[in-house]
Amino acid sequence: MRASRLFGLAAAVATVAIASTSAAQYPQPYPQQPYPQQQPYGQPYGQPGYGQPYGQQGYGQYGSYQPYQAPTRPVSSPLEIGLLYVAAASWGVGTGIWIDSEIDDPNDDKDLDPAIAFIAPAILGVAAPVGVFAADRLPRSPMPAGLPSAIAGGMIIGAGEGIGTWGQTVVTHTCDSSSAPTNCSGAPGFRDFGRSVFIGSTLGGIAGGVGYYFLKPAPKTNFFILSAAAWGATAGSFMGGGASEENSPWEDTNDAVSTGGLVGFNLFLAGAAGASILWKPSWSQIGGMWAGFGLGTVISTPIYFAYIDGGDPRRGLIAQSIMGTLGIVGGALLFGRPDPAGTFENYESPKRGKFATVLGGSLMPIQNGMGAQITGILH
Repeated sequence: MRASRLFGLAAAVATVAIASTSAAQYPQPYPQQPYPQQQPYGQPYGQPGYGQPYGQQGYGQYGSYQPYQAPTRPVSSPLEIGLLYVAAASWGVGTGIWIDSEIDDPNDDKDLDPAIAFIAPAILGVAAPVGVFAADRLPRSPMPAGLPSAIAGGMIIGAGEGIGTWGQTVVTHTCDSSSAPTNCSGAPGFRDFGRSVFIGSTLGGIAGGVGYYFLKPAPKTNFFILSAAAWGATAGSFMGGGASEENSPWEDTNDAVSTGGLVGFNLFLAGAAGASILWKPSWSQIGGMWAGFGLGTVISTPIYFAYIDGGDPRRGLIAQSIMGTLGIVGGALLFGRPDPAGTFENYESPKRGKFATVLGGSLMPIQNGMGAQITGILH
């Protein structure tokens, strides 16, 4: 009996000692009387206090922390906002010229007075860049990275679609042929060209802004898609010209060139948009693709020597189209370098933060013993 009492007394003393030691070393869940200054837990050998890993501040005391701040997107670069200024000015001047063409009556023998014709291009050519300046400078912060290039890229691509559509109607019209009637009329003219470009560029700019709102593309992604449209138009035009009817007059070849350019424009555009979902190119890789496209096109030019003795040399355009396309892939692999980890494309969108963030864990004293605690933030 006496041994049992002694054993129980010793266990009680040990429990009190453990609880006292824990209270002196670990943060308390409730306000406690000040104890003599002791070495804080988590500071052996002169290291920073618990709750300050990797240089973070604000977690030195239980219950105190800094709110989680989702990573923010950087503002647009001069290159990106400059592209939007150029696109806006071009849209304004082009729209003003189209308005003049609508005002001018093609059935009379008079041209629109130059002073009158100057008004619309001048006003719109200045108003559009001023609008960009207001949208970029008047708010509390400049445009975020990706928005200017998304709008400008949409305007340029939309204008390209308008030009391609108008060109296709021109080259397939009965008046555009070596066997066209003498008194041919009714072919699409400059007024139709202005309408196509205005509609395409305006809708493209709107689509680019809406696409940024939902997808938040990076500037490099926008430039990659814009570059792909240019590659596709060039390679497609080469392929169409090379596949045209052999030894046919050049004026009868432009319909094949136009069709190939329009098809290539849209195929490359769709391919780049799809690839950008899984792959974010770097500036180095975009430059490498341009270099590869140019080298592939130039290196394939000796193919025309094969037609010295006969044959239609236009077939050589097919080889240049293929080599240029292959050069895009080779340029990205050989000349380009991916971005290192931690660059802008690897950050989260500020609207898509984490569900929870674990800040750390520790032992926690409780009544007659100790437990464990995890500190974190629910977003």
